[in-house]
Amino acid sequence: MPLPALFHTERLVVHRAVPEDTDALLRVFGNPAAMRLFAHGRPWTRDELERFMGQYPDSDARLICLPGTVRLRTDPHAPAGGEVIGFGGVGYYVGETTTPDLFYALRSDHWGKGLATELSRAALAYAFAHPEVDFVNASAIPANAPSIRILEKCGLRLIRFVPEANRNLYRTTRDEWEAAVREHDRQNLK
Repeated sequence: MPLPALFHTERLVVHRAVPEDTDALLRVFGNPAAMRLFAHGRPWTRDELERFMGQYPDSDARLICLPGTVRLRTDPHAPAGGEVIGFGGVGYYVGETTTPDLFYALRSDHWGKGLATELSRAALAYAFAHPEVDFVNASAIPANAPSIRILEKCGLRLIRFVPEANRNLYRTTRDEWEAAVREHDRQNLK
């Protein structure tokens, strides 16, 4: 039985990551090209990936929204997806030092197809559907021009450079997101 979708788009379905996804996700997180500009800049080990996936336990009431396994949607009328191509979404635990953060990592053979933008827009909609989420952050290494373009296309704006992390910090608020959605809808009606 397929897992219920956290959210989906025309071409993607995102569900909670489960241990059975580990091998497929390791093809993303273990790939030097895909990880060069993500997190600590090197491929992850299986243990690192399993610890990362374990950060989002079902039983934690503080968990508001979570990222998940990204699959290509094989049938636009079916909620289940096909091939695993990455991981992404907005992760957020309610806490004094936590923030809702958008991130994504896709297999390199799926770059340049608009999938990360599609995923990010749906992830933001999913996050802002939760009243506890007032803003969403994202970060990108300054050299990662494609990722920066994705964040900007999704309405996130540069807040500042964080030198200790070598990353630009981006943010969108609920009000900014809702205004951008209204404008997008208005443009599509023309």
